[in-house]
Amino acid sequence: MGVVNIPHGYVVVVLVALLAAQVTFAFAVGDFSVSASPSSVSVAEGGSSSSTIMVTSHNGFSDPVALSYSWFGDAPSDITVNLPASVTPAPNGSARAEIQLLASTSATVGVFTLRVTGTSANATHQTDIIVTLVKAETETTTSTSTQTLTQVNVSLALRLFGENLGIIIIIALVILVFSIVAHVLLHLPARPPRYY
Repeated sequence: MGVVNIPHGYVVVVLVALLAAQVTFAFAVGDFSVSASPSSVSVAEGGSSSSTIMVTSHNGFSDPVALSYSWFGDAPSDITVNLPASVTPAPNGSARAEIQLLASTSATVGVFTLRVTGTSANATHQTDIIVTLVKAETETTTSTSTQTLTQVNVSLALRLFGENLGIIIIIALVILVFSIVAHVLLHLPARPPRYY
């Protein structure tokens, strides 16, 4: 049996065709991306905040994408995260999901990273949200409001006193005169009776 000689030109053409087919297939496979807006949120103790998760379709992707979250690194305590289970983007379109963060009055103060993961049958993508937990300002605000109200009341009282000072002096003088007259009248010696 003789050896079949294949021209080198044919080999090159076949290799190029196979490579082109792989590239075309790679570009034809649908995919998606995950992003968050805003990508950084601040939550006060006892408060809440939210961010919008965007799942964007590429190359006609239209499969359901399961959503999940996890804390990357240290995790805060006493904070609740609400996130829809899944979304399905339209081909070459997008789908939105709102992630809500609810902090209790005893939530851990600090800066943390919340990682949101989108998973389809063929791909997994992630995005991070920077979460800053801060102390509540309720007590400070109440104290400041009370102090401001007290200052306003004192200022108003002083202004009213200044505007009516003349009337106050006159009333005080009248009361003083009446007090003196009453005192004198009460202490006059009794007149002896007259007999005719």
